[in-house]
Amino acid sequence: MIKATFYNRDYSNALTPPGAKGIVVERYAKSAIGLCKNAYLTIPSTADNWELMKLLRCPIELYGDDGGLKWWGFVNRVTIPIGEVQRVGLSLDEMYNYVIARYASTATAAASDTQSIAEYGQKEISIYVSNSDATQAAAARDLHLQEHQYPRPEYDFSGGSQDVSIECKGWYDTLGWQYYSDSDQTNTSNTDQISAIVTAKAQFLNGAIIEDAAGVSSNEYRDGTGTSLGYINQLLGAGTSNGLPLIAYVDKNRYLHVYERTAEPTTPDYIMRSDNTLVSLVGQKILAQDCTVGVWAGLKDVSSLTGMSSMRPFFIESAEYNAATDKTTYRPAGSFEQARLAKFIQSVTDRSTGGGRGRGGVSSGSNYGYSGYSGYGAPPLLEGSLGEVGTMSLPYASVFLSASGDASSSSGITIDSATRTGTGVNVQVTADAATGIYLVSAGTGGLPSADGGWANLTVLGAGYPAGHSAACDTNSGDFVGACVTALIINPTGGVITLAGDVWNYGTSAYLTPSLGWFTIMRLGDA
Repeated sequence: MIKATFYNRDYSNALTPPGAKGIVVERYAKSAIGLCKNAYLTIPSTADNWELMKLLRCPIELYGDDGGLKWWGFVNRVTIPIGEVQRVGLSLDEMYNYVIARYASTATAAASDTQSIAEYGQKEISIYVSNSDATQAAAARDLHLQEHQYPRPEYDFSGGSQDVSIECKGWYDTLGWQYYSDSDQTNTSNTDQISAIVTAKAQFLNGAIIEDAAGVSSNEYRDGTGTSLGYINQLLGAGTSNGLPLIAYVDKNRYLHVYERTAEPTTPDYIMRSDNTLVSLVGQKILAQDCTVGVWAGLKDVSSLTGMSSMRPFFIESAEYNAATDKTTYRPAGSFEQARLAKFIQSVTDRSTGGGRGRGGVSSGSNYGYSGYSGYGAPPLLEGSLGEVGTMSLPYASVFLSASGDASSSSGITIDSATRTGTGVNVQVTADAATGIYLVSAGTGGLPSADGGWANLTVLGAGYPAGHSAACDTNSGDFVGACVTALIINPTGGVITLAGDVWNYGTSAYLTPSLGWFTIMRLGDA
């Protein structure tokens, strides 16, 4: 049985929350990057349920049957049942106590809440206010702070459970709480840059321990629009001079260790048996509760194959332990099938209504876009969600263009800029400045049918040159514009851009789109 220990927010003294004797650890997960990822617990309801809200941002440690520490992090969300089907709680996901507003090419000073920062730590957000001046941007900043400076209430369905639910996250996640900037444009070792970022903007970590230098340097300039998490993931993703990935994990004392992943070995570190358990090379069983990641494993009793079809050792990138079954599910690195997902996206973006031609699909290391001249423009997959962006549970950003004024909304993804000119629309979105898989939907208004003309949209994934994109053109005497949907697999992080324009046959000139949208959702890790 997994046992949980909570501590005060200043890491002192163990806490005994109401119902502590009945705590049940349901599951927890680890990843090769960051190590402790998330954990889920339940506590039986008591008369003192509401006291459990005080656990938010408190450190937590999970111990296994052998007394060993298995997982560590902090409490991110607590929900309490009310009646038979509903529960209410508080979460740190939408709490931001340090806010700046960006408009045009500048930004306001920060507005903050010192009490919230003292209680939970500084959690920053940069919001974009389109078509704004300094006064309007400051007002939007202050309003955002007022609505988000404390943990946000959340409601969901309990499914009949009368237990209190607790969601926890690992300390690596808190690197996304603060933005990082560096005005120096010197080429500096990537691992030295990681150390500098942790020193400057990693409030819950005690420092970085560089076990292996990257041997790769890059420009250390950072404009402050990305978080520490995003920038560190970028630097890790660049790998080492040996052509191997860099890996980082946060230990129980909250130090970030950075090291080079070993090359694929001839003999793996562990053997995976048919019952999904790991054993050492001498046959010692590895506890499922260890939720082992960041090691090489080989399959036991696999038929001998040669050449390209050989079953080589695989690197365990992530794992999740289920306490009810006492089993761990392991995920090999690189198991995401880009090509298969590309075919799915193609199938749902091939046809719509209107005139012209469309190209859509996946933007990745290889261009999985396609052309369909006999078909039509790609439909907006997220159209049904556009009016409900505030309820999206995944990180998202949306920009809506209208004749009466543009509007934007975001959660976890930063909108860099939204500008309209005489030749079209250009929107840039910083998708966590990190690697990931993003679903993008965009559209632009067209022309009255009497004029005729064409509209064009292109979505470009960060880290790729022109050509690795999804696009849609329309060309007809009767159309309402162009729209495009793309799945962008973005292994390098950075900016995702929308560019568009409308051409009027009657005036032989480019026009500014009067209507349109750009919505992006982060689906998961690349």
